Amino acid sequence: MVRMEHAFGLGATQACGLMAAQFGAMSKRMHHGIAARNGLYAALLARGGYTGIEGVFEQPYGGYLSTFGEGHNPDVTQITDELGERWETERIVVPEPQPLQVPKPEQVPDTTPVGARGSRD
Repeated sequence: MVRMEHAFGLGATQACGLMAAQFGAMSKRMHHGIAARNGLYAALLARGGYTGIEGVFEQPYGGYLSTFGEGHNPDVTQITDELGERWETERIVVPEPQPLQVPKPEQVPDTTPVGARGSRD
C-alpha cells in the first residue's frame, strides 16, 4: 500500500493537460498518452523505492483535493472507494459506427463573402 501511495504521489506531481489545449493546439491529443506514460513511470519508480508525496490527495495545502476538489474538507473516499475492485474501463460503451451522412449540394450553405457573390437577378 505504501508503494501505491508513492506511485499516486509521483503521478500527481507529473500531471499534465491544460484546458487551454482544447483550442488551437494539437497538444490535446498527447495528454492521454502522457498521462498513461506518467502513471506507468510513477509505478515503476515507486516499485524501485523512489518516494512520492504521501497523502497527495488529502494534503491540506497543495493536495489534489484541496486544490481541485469541492471546498476545504475533501473526502478522499470518493477516489479510493473500491480501488482495485471497480474498473471504470468496464463501464465504457463505444457506440456502433453510423453511416457517414454527406449533405446534398443544395444543403450546404453558401460561404462566399456577400460582396463577392455578385448580382442575384
